[in-house]
Amino acid sequence: MVFRHPAVSEREAILDLIAAAFPNPRARQRAVRDAVASDPDYEDARTIVCAAAGRLVGHVACCATDLALGGAWLPVARLGTVCTLPEARRRGIGRRLVMAAAALEPRAGAVILDPAPEPYVRRFYETLGFVAAPRCRPMRRLAAEQLPTGAARGAVRDAVAADVPRLAALYEQHYGPQPGHVRRRAAWWESRVARRPLLWSELLPTVRVLERDGQPVAYVVASDDDDLRIWECVGSAEDAGALVADEARRAGPRFNAHVTRHDSLWPAVLGWSNGDAPAQATSLMVRVQSVPAAQAALAAQLAPYGASVARAALTWHNDRGVIGRAGATLTAKWSHLLALALDGRCLEEWVSAGSVTIQPASALAAMVDLFPVREAGRRLTDAY
Repeated sequence: MVFRHPAVSEREAILDLIAAAFPNPRARQRAVRDAVASDPDYEDARTIVCAAAGRLVGHVACCATDLALGGAWLPVARLGTVCTLPEARRRGIGRRLVMAAAALEPRAGAVILDPAPEPYVRRFYETLGFVAAPRCRPMRRLAAEQLPTGAARGAVRDAVAADVPRLAALYEQHYGPQPGHVRRRAAWWESRVARRPLLWSELLPTVRVLERDGQPVAYVVASDDDDLRIWECVGSAEDAGALVADEARRAGPRFNAHVTRHDSLWPAVLGWSNGDAPAQATSLMVRVQSVPAAQAALAAQLAPYGASVARAALTWHNDRGVIGRAGATLTAKWSHLLALALDGRCLEEWVSAGSVTIQPASALAAMVDLFPVREAGRRLTDAY
């Protein structure tokens, strides 16, 4: 077996492999293939394939990006479409693909991925040192008749390519302080504004903006063929509310929206809503790759809470971090610490299982305050 970057001539074979491995029939559609071919996340230099007897049997893509940690950004390598043909599994190909892809980004503080929901997939990544950071993004079912009816303070329109820098700035301003969100490159926005087909979903999101004085001041990412109409909404409560009301006029009497308590729109949504729709639980899996980089990002996140982050005394098989706060300590492997920083809901479970140690044991409540439960989930627009 040979692990290497693909040749340009092998792009069609890669999509055939993805279609057969997951399975994913959309990977055989011409429009989807053309969209993937123009996606920089799948460029040859960021892709690793495994070839056996002249045939591609495995694939992984790697994107260099940043992960938000409460105001700090941690450089990460984000893996996608890790797959092997069914007949080539259980031969160590997936393990070696992940190792090779992670090596493409030696400056990354961690490797992250959104695994498929099947339990065996999560178990596979756990054997490679990945830790799941569970996430849950609540949805609200909105009632059109309860939404504001006043005129928006600006023009509502579809986003265009010239809006991309401003959209990226609005996204980072809004989501940057919220742990667990990845930085988006201009190419991501350009693809969404152009409404290029997604590899994993038949839904085609539209980016709508509220423009004032020639500049977008708020945006929504919405679909017109799905019950979950609003996937993402950024802007002040008033401006975002105007975009939600505009979507209601376009959508009909009932639709759902992804909104969390972090969002400025949340207080208003409570008054417009019929209640919760089923929440979507997901897991981002993480593995620390550079302890110094992870330590610096965690320290920046926890410093406002009076906590410090240090490296435990090393042994040949054990590299752990120590979080100190008010005379108490929490010790765990670095990947567990990163997962807790993204979402703390597993803390007590991991303490009971021995994955995390707190001294003295009575300090558990103080450590819980450092790692609150986060409300953040994967958006379909981030499918990779």
